[in-house]
Amino acid sequence: VVPRSSANRRGVVVRARDAAASGVTLVPIDGHASAYYEVDPVATADETLTFEQCRTAAPGVDGTGHVELKQRPWQAADPLAALATDEPWRAFALKIATDPQLFAASGKRWLPLGAWFTAPDDSGLHRAYPTLYDGIWPPPRPLSAEEQARKVWFPGAPDAAVRPGVFKELSTLLKAAKPDDVILIRHTGELKVDNAEIRGALKPGEGELRLTFRPDEGARPVLVPEGDDDRDQTLFKLKSGEVTFENLHFVLRANRPKDGQTVAAVAVIGGKACRFVGCTFTLAEEDDSKVAAVHLPDIDKVMAMDAGARPVPKVSFEKCVLRGKGRGVWAEVSRPASASFTDSLTVLDGPVLLSEGGGKPGASGEAKFVRLAALVAGPLVELRGKPGDAKAGSGPVRYKVEADECLFVSVAGAGKPLAEVDGADPTDLKTVLDWQVKKANRYANFDASAPLAIVRPGTEGQAKELARDDWFAHAGEPAGADKRFGTLQLATAPQTLADLLKVKPADAAVKTADFPDMAEPKALEAGTDLKALPVPPE
Repeated sequence: VVPRSSANRRGVVVRARDAAASGVTLVPIDGHASAYYEVDPVATADETLTFEQCRTAAPGVDGTGHVELKQRPWQAADPLAALATDEPWRAFALKIATDPQLFAASGKRWLPLGAWFTAPDDSGLHRAYPTLYDGIWPPPRPLSAEEQARKVWFPGAPDAAVRPGVFKELSTLLKAAKPDDVILIRHTGELKVDNAEIRGALKPGEGELRLTFRPDEGARPVLVPEGDDDRDQTLFKLKSGEVTFENLHFVLRANRPKDGQTVAAVAVIGGKACRFVGCTFTLAEEDDSKVAAVHLPDIDKVMAMDAGARPVPKVSFEKCVLRGKGRGVWAEVSRPASASFTDSLTVLDGPVLLSEGGGKPGASGEAKFVRLAALVAGPLVELRGKPGDAKAGSGPVRYKVEADECLFVSVAGAGKPLAEVDGADPTDLKTVLDWQVKKANRYANFDASAPLAIVRPGTEGQAKELARDDWFAHAGEPAGADKRFGTLQLATAPQTLADLLKVKPADAAVKTADFPDMAEPKALEAGTDLKALPVPPE
């Protein structure tokens, strides 16, 4: 680009005085674009070619990487005069704030064309652009649709890095969020989150709020509660819309457990769906605290909503790890849910799904377990009712459960069944817990005499225990299910319930297996690929 006055003749990149234009080629270096303003590419004694003519008339000339500017690119009013000052580099500064064509890709960054004149010290300052810091200050170039949907939560951002799309405060970011935004978390280590509300306060026609949280490139955030004096230590509250968390780690522990604090990664209040993909949860329930990956609180206590408008929230875990002491999905006061666990590992001293009754009658939910590896130290499913008339809503919420190709392993010393139901008629369990199996599961290390389900009546009467044969009949396991009970040895089996806090996927790898129907000890055909699961933080 040649700065000139109106008196100068038009500039030329290549002037060939004694050659034909067809003998000159002008091609950009691979990966490097150049911009041209009021400059012709090739001129001979007889003719001047435009870039378009070069592409069509001159053999071997490639126009790729040639950007023709439509407006004057110089930041200084008179760049030639700026050359005579004490800061001559100002003559080369371009209008990067208003013209996105003045940038070119450099690896994964976009940087201004031309010279920057880097300061001789280690400040990283480019003297032609005093506010430009390499790798922090991005260009005002046109963003793709995917880039427009990305926002960065950068809690420790220096002032130079705060710009449109980058937020220090999560609350400010969530107020600016739009449907289908992706929120990149730029942080490594523990990151406190305190009751961050996700709600669809959208303008008409914008659609429903759907957000995705994931780590920024190279970041490894570990999301933890704020740890203040509040009883509610929830990290996120989904009040409307949908949210997805990808490749994130949650460590959930009450800082004042004797005060009955409730800790959850997400409380689903009025939202439609909460999805986790490739996430880990370390739950540390102590004393009077209650800790859950996902909490469905009593909606009447926290939000005014027409009963007919309340969606049945969908909660799903895909390729996730849940370990420690606490609850996976905890639904209060007859709140039905649709929960699913796919290709995941659960190692919990507590229920993977806990549903409590005591609200409005007639509620029903569903749960799906597909290729789940579950080290059972608490019931996989626990349904609780309250004393009183079941018809008045005191009974447990009815659940339809599907379990296919799962591996259920009893944890030594736990002695817990797969299912516990309180407040139901022991003679009519199917109306409360409808357990179905389409593809056979495997059961390991369960004592031969231990029940796989326990049903306790709400008032008078004795509890009913379902031994193996009773469980087969109830769950509908395929023929020969008794041969799918056996023993196995894990790589590093937990020795106490306290060890569940430290279990990693590699610890649950099967070293040896002995089942009556297995010719090949390693052919379990149940559970998940543990090598594909994320590793929780220390």
